[in-house]
Amino acid sequence: MRPQFLLILACGCFAFAETALAACANPAGIGGDIVWNSTTNTPAYCDNYVWIGFPKGNMVTPTCTAPAGVQGQIMYNSTSHVLQYCDGTAWYAAGAPGDGGAGCTGPVGTAGDLVYNTTHSALQYCEGDQWIKIGQTPPCDSTPIEYTTPGSATYSVPYNCEQITIHAYGAGGGGALNNVSRGAGGGGGASAVVRVSDITLLAVAGGGGGGGGTEGKNYSNSRGGGGGYATATVTVTPGANFSVFVGGGGISPNLDTGGNGGITSPYNGGRGGNRRANGTAATYGGAGGGGSENNGANSTWGGAGGRGDDGGSCGSSTNGGACSNQHGGGGGGYSISGGTVILGGNGGAGGGLAANGGPGNGVQGGTAGAGKIVIIPGDAP
Repeated sequence: MRPQFLLILACGCFAFAETALAACANPAGIGGDIVWNSTTNTPAYCDNYVWIGFPKGNMVTPTCTAPAGVQGQIMYNSTSHVLQYCDGTAWYAAGAPGDGGAGCTGPVGTAGDLVYNTTHSALQYCEGDQWIKIGQTPPCDSTPIEYTTPGSATYSVPYNCEQITIHAYGAGGGGALNNVSRGAGGGGGASAVVRVSDITLLAVAGGGGGGGGTEGKNYSNSRGGGGGYATATVTVTPGANFSVFVGGGGISPNLDTGGNGGITSPYNGGRGGNRRANGTAATYGGAGGGGSENNGANSTWGGAGGRGDDGGSCGSSTNGGACSNQHGGGGGGYSISGGTVILGGNGGAGGGLAANGGPGNGVQGGTAGAGKIVIIPGDAP
């Protein structure tokens, strides 16, 4: 039987998902563009980032005369069910021979259709009953990226990576001072957050709550709570940008004045209460500890604020750790994306330690440990 051929005149680009097209260089191009590479003597297509050469498979015919073709021309061989191209001398297959079929799905296509898949940044053709990806793309660079400086940053998903694993560590809470004539509360630690498009939260670990205040008594356990830990693995698009927020540690008080909460706006910890004043509540970070004779504050995600001495009450937390009955703040911990969550230790005896060996330990004086975020890119699951 004489081979039959379908001349492919243009590339149809089917959008599987909305994504911004990046650019290829030398020559300039966008996803789906096809050029002729005179160095390798093969076609190449732009996958949004780099030019991917067509593989030089089996020689189909020793000349470009059956059928007639010119250098760079791409055709579909309906007998062997494979895409082929003319290198100026011979026809070469761009893949393995197939068995044909009644049509492709996802998207719908017929044998010989050539489309650009924007989700996987790949050119593919319909072999008859399945889509075949053309060429070998470089592997995902799975080098972990670590963020340890409090504040915000931007993470860009590396080329050809389709999922990321996030490890988020919340900051610790500041504890009250000991054996002083006046006692104010410590500030709560801020949260560690990763989000996309400034809307969707991917993973969160709440900061530890601030320790309760003392007044002239040596409460050695009035430490801030430890930061929590959360991890999750999510599917992503190569080149997508994520906002990263590393929480600062809560600060211990200065005599009458409550310590400030750790800062990573808008995921701050609550401020500690002044002498004989309540701590400040927090939604995302740890709550502030109460000053002497007053109450620790509440938090939704982070650790509860520690109670002040001589009549104060513990704060509460919806998702974080509870206040210690020894005046310490509660441990933080929360994840809006599911995955694994571990609460930090509360600020009681032997507590105040960050979860999962994180850096956000609670303190009794000074500034508590900041949070940390580690992002590990990977191939599609």
